Amino acid sequence: MKDPVFGEMEYDFQWQKDETIELWGKSYSVQIVAQSEDDDDTEISKVQRDAYVFFKSNFASLEESGMESILNYCAEDLGVSNCTKDIFLANSKPTTVFFALSGAWGILFDTTYSQEDGIVLMYSDGQWVVDTQDILI
Repeated sequence: MKDPVFGEMEYDFQWQKDETIELWGKSYSVQIVAQSEDDDDTEISKVQRDAYVFFKSNFASLEESGMESILNYCAEDLGVSNCTKDIFLANSKPTTVFFALSGAWGILFDTTYSQEDGIVLMYSDGQWVVDTQDILI
């Protein structure tokens, strides 16, 4: 399907495409995913489109506070001492940017800090939340 905002998307239980994006000054190849309510969904919702536009337009101004949230999570919840932005990015790779039906969106990282569950930086209602990938399910 060619979505007017997301562009060319394929359906496999959710809408998805590969895209190269810039996060924290580096380019990453990630999967862009728009959550689907059921198998009959024929398009992506306006809320998800608005969230994608917000992400593309505003992430650069939010990225430092997002990284601060990640570093706090690593220290407080994972017990990782001396974690900095450079150390986190050397040990983690963003793989997916997920757009929920609610309009929340999150970046899923594969990371050596939490190999089984990954880490998600989720933006919802103007707030950052950091947790495992389970918050996306």
